[in-house]
Parts: sequence; C-alpha cells; structure tokens
Amino acid sequence: MSTDQSVFPVRIRTARKPQRCDSYPPCPGIEPGERYEDHRLPPGNIDIGNRHWIRHKIHYPRLPENGPDGCTLAAAYREHQRREQAAA
Repeated sequence: MSTDQSVFPVRIRTARKPQRCDSYPPCPGIEPGERYEDHRLPPGNIDIGNRHWIRHKIHYPRLPENGPDGCTLAAAYREHQRREQAAA
C-alpha cells in the first residue's frame, strides 16, 4: 500500500518497438529510437484507488523548464526526417 508521501521511480527508456504515448493531448505515439518515461504505479494507491498495476508511457522530457515537451520534439524530428528523405 502506498501513502500520500510515496514517490515511485520513473525509468527513462529508449523504445525498441512502437509504443503508445499516454500524454494529454494525445500524440501519434513513440517510435523506435525515441526516448520515453515509463511510470509504473502498484496496486492500492490511496489517491487513485487502483486494484491493478498501472503503466503510463510518455515522451521524454515530459515537462521541460524551457522549450517544448517531448511529444512536440518527437513530432518535429519526424517531420525533419521526412523532409530530408523527400529532398534526397
């Protein structure tokens, strides 16, 4: 059981296969090679009342101090790749 003061670690991972992105507003998804935060919340959280493990994946960085978030950066990078491939 968790308490209000508990902190769960977040893993920063690099995708090996396409993943869903659970950000809001939704983005297209996490592509192989992109980095994402992997949040895992065990059952019995007092605030949520979950009975099962919850897993939440979002682009990294989630909330940067300055500049765009991870979903915006990933979309810009994919657009840049498309333009380079079209120009070649």
